[in-house]
This record gives sequence, C-alpha cells and structure tokens, in this order.
Amino acid sequence: MNNLELINKYSDDFQKLYKLYSDFVLHTNISAITSKEDVYRKHFEDSLITYPFIAAQLKVLDSCLEKNHENSTENEATKSPLKIIDIGTGGGFPTLPLALVADREQLNLHFTALDSTAKKLKFIEIVKEDLVLKNLNTLAARAEEIAENKREYYDIALCRSVASLPIILEICTPLIKLGGYFLAYKQCGTESERAASAMQELGVELMNRIIYFNNEREILVFKKSQSTKKVYPRSYSLIKKSPL
Repeated sequence: MNNLELINKYSDDFQKLYKLYSDFVLHTNISAITSKEDVYRKHFEDSLITYPFIAAQLKVLDSCLEKNHENSTENEATKSPLKIIDIGTGGGFPTLPLALVADREQLNLHFTALDSTAKKLKFIEIVKEDLVLKNLNTLAARAEEIAENKREYYDIALCRSVASLPIILEICTPLIKLGGYFLAYKQCGTESERAASAMQELGVELMNRIIYFNNEREILVFKKSQSTKKVYPRSYSLIKKSPL
C-alpha cells in the first residue's frame, strides 16, 4: 500500500492531524509549510515514503524471532518492538504520519521523536494524546548528547535534516544497532558521492536510493556494517567545523 492509499485509508485521522497542525502553527512556528495542499504533500506524503521499508524490516525481524523461538511459548505481545528514532524531528515529521499509520495497522513499532527545541515537541505530545498514539515518545535533546546512553540502541534512524550528509551521518550512525539502518530524506543530488569518506569512517554502506516526487526527492538507505568508533560523534561544533 503506497503513501496516498494509506492517507486515504485513514483520512479521518489525517484530517484531525491537519487540524491540530493548522491550529498550532497559528501561535507557534514549527514549520513554514502551512497550506493544506503543501502539508499533505510535503509533510504527510513525504513522511510515509519510508513506511514500506520499515514495515518490511519488521517482517524480517518477526521471521527471525519465529525461527529462534520455534519451541518457545513466547507470544506476540511480549516481543520487543522495532525501535525507530527520528532525529531532528521538528514539528513531528516523519514521526507523526508513520506512528499514526503503524498504530492503526497494529504494527509492533515504537518511535522516538528527538529534537532540541521543546516547543516543537509540545505539538507532538498534543497529537499523541488527541489521536491516542501509544507507540511514540518525545525526547528533548541533541543526538550527540544521547549517544553515550543510547549508543547502538535503535534499529532504524530517520532524519529529514537539510544539513550535509557527512554531518548527519556522524550524528545519527552511533545510535543505530549493528545491522540497523539509517534513512536520510534528501533533495535529489550528489550528496552520497561527497559522503564517501564519512561512510567508510563510520562503517555504513549505501544500500538503496528511493527516488520520488518526480525525481525531486530521495531517501538514501544506509546499512550499518561496523560498530561505530567510540570517538564519534564529536561535539556538534566540531562536526560542523570539520565534517568527515
């Protein structure tokens, strides 16, 4: 099921999400995108591009668990969820559309919406309560600040940052498990070519490019093949001053 089909399937929920968003941006600046058409396309549709990939990874995890527990009495309810972190989530995108659909589809996923700006996370908490999303929590911090406690903790990291790819790779990669994935939402271009040295240093491989919106946008799919060196991530000021 593609992103438009998912939005149509849960149209009432997405209308509620849009109403909450449009009300919130009247008094708090969480995004410059305000028209309904743009919100649906640039926030809702864009966010859900990664949904098929995430759902597929959950199936892989479930298949592995079934093989490992063929003789176990463990039931579905006790399985740990696939843990996903959205780094620099802003107003909650891609987290909110993904968490909404995952909840309604009853997928065993849990999302952490990370941002250093608390006012943006307040909107996510409002949506979480209003739409009763139990698969979501917020965290007010910078990614490099939580790297020690949450090092190699998440199965998948997401990021829609406009920062250059070497910068976001260093920020995000330490949080991902060995064998996990980093999905970077970017404008179509040549960033992946300029990030070759960062990819090698951080132990990640570019596995796929998902191109969409008439070749305007792409998702760069990285897989973590080596544990991240303990020197990473550096402080943000150093990362920005001297990218890998």
